[in-house]
Amino acid sequence: MLFHQTMRRVRDATKTIHEEIMVLGAGKKEVLTASEFNAALFLEKTRALEELHRMVWVKVDQAMASPASQFNAEERAVRAELMLRKPGPPPGR
Repeated sequence: MLFHQTMRRVRDATKTIHEEIMVLGAGKKEVLTASEFNAALFLEKTRALEELHRMVWVKVDQAMASPASQFNAEERAVRAELMLRKPGPPPGR
């Protein structure tokens, strides 16, 4: 329960970052599918997306530090597996 509450707080705290990721992702797709490909703009958007993703993971790590101390080693191992698992496709895809 503590893990789910923590992740819910992280999701709420990173909502605007996720919205920015969606906008930048759409912009990156536009650059990639444009009749004239702009490599510099594509790489700029890619770097911006990487930075936003890094920001989300920093928040996840910061949020997990406190409750993780309340788990035993086995519970932390389960949480680690869940965190390292690749996410599924976004809703509606």
